[in-house]
Amino acid sequence: MGKAFTASSVAIASLISVAAVGLFPNLVPSTLDPAYSLTVVNSSNSQLTLTVMLILVAIGVPIMLIYTAYIYHCFRGKAEAGEY
Repeated sequence: MGKAFTASSVAIASLISVAAVGLFPNLVPSTLDPAYSLTVVNSSNSQLTLTVMLILVAIGVPIMLIYTAYIYHCFRGKAEAGEY
């Protein structure tokens, strides 16, 4: 069973990789005019936006993980019928 899952995962990743290499540098090609296509260069954000998002993610993801671990800890175990 593990070999089938691994082979399927590799096949899907390979198909996605081949499609990405075939489309490069276009991310979303336009059917109307090639000038309207979204490319790697014209769809990226500014350096300031990327820096701000990095800081927010660096702060937010640990808080979310700590909160999730706390909630799982609070609700661990089986619920009994007479507890409420």
